[in-house]
Amino acid sequence: MPSWTAGLLAALALPLVLPIALGARLSRAGVARVQPLRAPSARHAMAVDASPAAGAHAAADDEPDDDDDDDDDGGAQFMDDAAAEALMLADTDDDAPDPNVEAMLAALGPAVGAADADHRAGFVSIVGSPNVGKSTLMNTLLGEQLSITTPKASTTRQRIMGIANEPGWQIVYSDTPGVVKPAYKMHEGMMGAVRCAIEDADVLLVITDVLETGFRDERMLRRVRDAGVPILVLVNKVDLVAQRLAHAPAVAGKLGGGAPAARAAPAPDARATHGGARAWEGAQADGEEGAPPPPRQLDLPSIRAWWRAQLPAAELLEVSALHGDNVDAVRERLLQLLPVHPPFFDKAQISDRPEKFFAGEVVRAQIFEQYADEIPYSCEVEVTAFKEADNKISCEATVHVLRDSQKGILIGAKGAQIKALTDAAERSLYRFFAKRFSLRLQVKVSKDWRANDSFLRQFGYLR
Repeated sequence: MPSWTAGLLAALALPLVLPIALGARLSRAGVARVQPLRAPSARHAMAVDASPAAGAHAAADDEPDDDDDDDDDGGAQFMDDAAAEALMLADTDDDAPDPNVEAMLAALGPAVGAADADHRAGFVSIVGSPNVGKSTLMNTLLGEQLSITTPKASTTRQRIMGIANEPGWQIVYSDTPGVVKPAYKMHEGMMGAVRCAIEDADVLLVITDVLETGFRDERMLRRVRDAGVPILVLVNKVDLVAQRLAHAPAVAGKLGGGAPAARAAPAPDARATHGGARAWEGAQADGEEGAPPPPRQLDLPSIRAWWRAQLPAAELLEVSALHGDNVDAVRERLLQLLPVHPPFFDKAQISDRPEKFFAGEVVRAQIFEQYADEIPYSCEVEVTAFKEADNKISCEATVHVLRDSQKGILIGAKGAQIKALTDAAERSLYRFFAKRFSLRLQVKVSKDWRANDSFLRQFGYLR
C-alpha cells in the first residue's frame, strides 16, 4: 500500500476505534454535538473522552432527547461514511495520489488534515485547597464566567474543563474541587476527580493564597510532586497584601507618627488549618532541619519559602485572579510549556460539559448565596428537563436534600423561600445563557445521598 494512503488510513481510523463519544458540548453558538479533532494520547484518553465526573454525569443526566437523535447520528455517521469511502479509494497499488482522495481530505478540513506545525495544545489542571480562587482563576484565564463562584468554601464539586482557543493554540483547563480530607463518599468521589486531573495534566497549576497556612493533604501534595510535569505555584490574592501595606501609614498616623507601624494581622482565616504545621513537624522528625516553618498569613516571604521547600522544581508566580493581576504572565508561561500538538477539541467549544450541567450549577450557586449553615452542602441539583426553543429555555430541576427538616427550610413558609430561589436563579440563568429562562424547581428528600453509591453515580461523583 502506498505510504501516503497509510497515513490517511491512520488519520481516519483512529477516531473510530478509540472511545471518544463526547455528547453535547457547550459552545458560544449553543450545544454542538462534536467529536475531538484528534485521537487522544494514552495520557489524555480519559480526559478527552470524559472527565472523571463528567462521564457518569452525562450517562445519568444527559440522555439525548428524541429531537436530538438526528444531530447525534449525523455527526458520527459523517465520519463513518467518510472513513469507509476513503478506505475504498485508498485500496490501490498506484503510488500516485488519487485526486478523489485529495478532494475528500480537503473537504474534511481540520478534522483529518495536517496540523499547523507550530500549534500548541494541552491540558492544564488547576488544583488547591478550597476557596483559594481556582474557579475565579479559570474564569479569568478563559474570559468567560464558566465555573460558579461564591464566598463559601467547596463550591466546586466536579471537574469542569474550560477550553481557551486562539488560532495558534488551545489550552484545556480543568477546574477541580478543593482538596479536603474526605468525610463521606461524595468527598471521595471529588478527590478522585482531583487525582485524575493531576494524572491527565501536561502542566499543573497549584493554587494557594496569602491566607493559607500550608496544604491540608500531604498525599495529594506528593501526587503533585511526583506527576512528572511542569508545575506552577500561583500565590493568589496578593492584592490583600497590597491593601495591608497601603493601610499601614494610616495606622501609624493614628498611633502618633514616627516610623510606619506594621498593621496587626487579621484574625486567622476560617480555612486555615494546621496542615502546614503538621507537614513541618513531620519534616523535622525526618531530620530535615532546613525545612521552613508553616507560612504566615499575608507574609509573602514565608509563603514563598514554604512552597519552594515543598515543590522545589516548581516555578512560583504571584497573582490576583479576581483583578487579573499577572494572569497574562501565567498564560504566556503555559504556552511556553505546552507541547506542539493539534487541537483536542473543536475551536468553537468552550467546555466539555453540556448546557444542562451549567444550568444545574447556576441553581446550586444560588442555593449557596441564599441559604446558610449546612443547607448548601446538603443539596444537589439534578436537571430533569432542558428544552430550548428560539430565544427561550425551559428547565425543570430537582433539589435533593438529606433530611425532611432541610426540605422545609428550603421551601420556606408558604413557599416563599423556594420562590425567591427560583426568581434569583432565573435571573442568573438569563445572564449566563443570554436567553429568557423559565425554571421550575421541586425539592426531594434523598436520605443520606452523599454516602449512597447509587445517588453519587446518578449525580456524577462516582463512575
